[in-house]
Formats: sequence, C-alpha cells, structure tokens
Amino acid sequence: MSDQVLELDGKPVDQVMDTDVVVVGGGGGGTWAALQLARHGAGVIVLEKGATYLWSNTANIGGTTFCNSRIQKEQGIEIDTMALFKHMMKFAEGGVNGKIVKRYLDESHEMIDYWLDLGAEVMMGDDRYDSGFVTVHFFLQPNKMELLRDDAVSKGAQFIYNTSGKKIIMDGDRAVGVLAQNKDGEVIQINAKYVVIATGGFLHNPEMMKRYFGAANKIHPAGMPGPTGDGIKMALEAGAIMDTNFALSTLSDMSGYNAKYSKIAQFTNYRTRRFETFIFANTGTMLVDNQGKRFINEFQLATSPLAYGSAILARTGYYYAIFNQALVDYYHEHTPFDRIGRDEELWKVGPIMFDRVQEMIYEDLQTAIDEGFAWKADSVAELQEMLEMDSLVETVDNYNAMYDAGADTEFGCERDFMIPVKEGPYYAVQFQCGALVTMGGIKTDDICRALNEDNRPVPGLFVVSSDNGSAFSSPYYDIGGTSSGLAMATGYIAGNEIAKMMGLSLKE
Repeated sequence: MSDQVLELDGKPVDQVMDTDVVVVGGGGGGTWAALQLARHGAGVIVLEKGATYLWSNTANIGGTTFCNSRIQKEQGIEIDTMALFKHMMKFAEGGVNGKIVKRYLDESHEMIDYWLDLGAEVMMGDDRYDSGFVTVHFFLQPNKMELLRDDAVSKGAQFIYNTSGKKIIMDGDRAVGVLAQNKDGEVIQINAKYVVIATGGFLHNPEMMKRYFGAANKIHPAGMPGPTGDGIKMALEAGAIMDTNFALSTLSDMSGYNAKYSKIAQFTNYRTRRFETFIFANTGTMLVDNQGKRFINEFQLATSPLAYGSAILARTGYYYAIFNQALVDYYHEHTPFDRIGRDEELWKVGPIMFDRVQEMIYEDLQTAIDEGFAWKADSVAELQEMLEMDSLVETVDNYNAMYDAGADTEFGCERDFMIPVKEGPYYAVQFQCGALVTMGGIKTDDICRALNEDNRPVPGLFVVSSDNGSAFSSPYYDIGGTSSGLAMATGYIAGNEIAKMMGLSLKE
C-alpha cells in the first residue's frame, strides 16, 4: 500500500481507497480478472470509465472460442488442444507468447462451464473458416457480461463506473495502486498490492492508430468508444514496453463497411437488418484500390475474411467493388451462395453467412448512391472518370479476359468464384475497414506480467485483454472467436496468478 501524498495534474486527491488489487477496465478481461480474484477472497476494485458494463466490446460480441466445454462434449465435439495450439502457433509464426495461448486453450472450458452455471445461454457455431476445429460458442442473450459482473460483486468485488484510470502509482519500480478520476473531476487514489490493466486497446486513439496501422489506412472505429489507449500509456509510463504484433478484429467476416452510410450505427449491431449494398464487399465481386487496380484474391477474402482480409483491407485504405446490373438483379432473386452452385466444399462460410436473398438491394444501392459512396455509369470508362482512377478500364478488360480463359493469372482467385463485369450499367461501391477492436500492446510474460526493457516483470503490474501485446497474432488467427477469447482468458489467468501469489485458494 502507498503512503504517498499524491496529486493528478496539480489537483489533490479527493478520496483514498485501499484494496488488494485494482483493475483498470471493466470489459471481458477486467471482469474475469476481478471474478477470479473475488472467488479467491481477494479485495478487488474495478475502475470502468463507461457508465455500465455495456461499454465494453465483450458485452457486444456474438461468439468466442472455448475448448471442450460441456456443451461440446454433449454434442460429441472433442478438441485436441495441442493440435489446435500447433495450428495457431504455425499461423502466428513465433510472434506471440505460446504459453498464454496454450493455457487459454487448456483452461477455457473452466470459464465457459462456470458461465453456463451462472445462466449463460449459448449454442455451438460451425467451423466457418474450415480450420478443422469447431470451437465457437455463440451467446444468445445480451446480458452475458452482467452475469459475470454480478457474480463478482456477490463475492465482494467493487465496480466503480464513470471513472477512468489515469496513472499507475509507483513505489520505486513496483506498481502499488492507481490514480483515477471520475466524471465529476474528483481524483481517487486506490492503493493496492497489484494493478491489472484491461482497457481494451486503442481503437479510438487516432495518434496510436496512425502510428501502428499507418497514415493512409482509412480504418473507421466501429467498436465501442471506450478504448483510447489509456491503459497502454499508463503501463508505458510505469516502465513497461510494447510488443511487436498489432492486428484488428473487423467487420469483414460479416460484410463491407463505409462510415458514410447514414445508419452505420445501427448496422454495427449485427442483429439488425443488414444494409444490403455491403454484400458486394466479400462475396466474390471484383475489388480494386483507388487507382482502379486489383489488390487481393477475392476468393481468399470470402473464405478467410479475418485472417486474410483484415490486414490487407486495413493497409489498402478505401477500396471499391466493381460489378454490373446483372449481379444486382441476380442477388435480388438468388443468394450469393446460389451463385457458386451451393458448393459447400468451395465456400464453407457461404451457407452460414451468405445464403439469403437481398430483397432490399435496389433500395439500398440507391441509398448508397445518394449518400455518396456508390456510383452508377453506362460504361466502365465513365465509371473510371467518376472515381478519378487511371487503371479501371484496363483492369476490367483483363479480369473479363481471365474469366473467359478460365484462370485468374493475377491473384489466383477460384474461377467459379469470379464474377465477370460485362454488360452495363456498371456500379462501384466504396468500402473501408470497419474495425471492432485493436489487438496488440504491452509485452508480457506467460502469466501476463508486464515486462520492462530488460524483459523482466514490472513488479505488481499485469496487463490483459486487448492491451496485452503477447497473445494476439498479426493478422488475426484463422480461428474465429479468439480475439474475445484471449481477451477474457488473459484476465482469467492474471486473476488466478495474483491469487496464487497472495497465497489464496478458491472459496467455493
């Protein structure tokens, strides 16, 4: 505990609180850390700058990867966690702390089974990306995070909302608490034996987004507004260092995205009606950059939209789907999955995500034109002029020729997935990367202790959730639901490890 008399930006402390552990951030990672600590009998205070638990991305996720839950066992699904671990490590190419990932896979069943005991309602998802592992559990109720929080509170945890962590209190090189500030401007000093940072990344920090994802990325923050890099900055000031991986979880597995759409806020809730113009982003339509040149294998984007698509779409900036009236008319009567002959071997995600007729496609496409992110022309040359491109005509001619010849010799897109752009009228729809959360931040060891420039732990300081830079692959793993899974699991691991350091055992 700290005996220091402190101030924040020249303002004296208004209130002092003492506890065993202070957690900064009340999302998935922070809540799991608090719950595990409370289950062991530790005193814990959670600081959340949002007004409710709904402020976090985890509260709004659809599905998460867990292994060997009782629901999987009931359905005869057995996950070889070593095989899955090897698969993920091969994908990550050594860029992560493997022990964190392995522990997540081995212990994740404890998390979801406990959640089920609290009343969580879930269903198993399919292997959407043909990875060979059926691991995604879809949550069926909106209050899933409330179940965890209320259980933590019943065991003694305290959640303080509308209050932001501002600075880690240091005693020498050890973290011994946090200075926080509430919405009324009052400064609160929380003295603690351990500090856990869990503020969810930096999606809404333009400076950090530019630094780690590039100046021309056109990434639009579609996730919850809380993550502004606060926890990462606090940890850096306390002597921690950044790791080297930075990735995004995006909306590309659902459809395209453009912030110019007037109802984009409603669109980001996947439970509402989808804006059907966005269907052209990842169902095989020819895609070009702002010069009118192809830049991607459209088939790979459609089959692996997060692992393959997120990084390349983010680095491309604005990109454009090019198609004609014939495709619009087809989608009004048929589904994107129909277009490839309903071949599940070719497009496994097709029947899961894209087997629906676009009944509002005409109206939605006109809306996109009216709102300035879609264009219609009688010729490709006219479309090229509208978009101020210099290569679109040549690109379309080459693409059609490759389609007729039976092979994409430029990017290797499956021929049955290619969509020729021949008779007009012609359309272009502009897209950009709509990101839900950043992944990457502070370097940690295998139990989520922040590391300094000597690769030694900063005493008393743990970093979890999307602030943890050592658990997430770049690009996103090709296993769905691992972003939220690792965010929560790192909190679970940190909570258990701190309890162990305190000599505590489970009270139940």
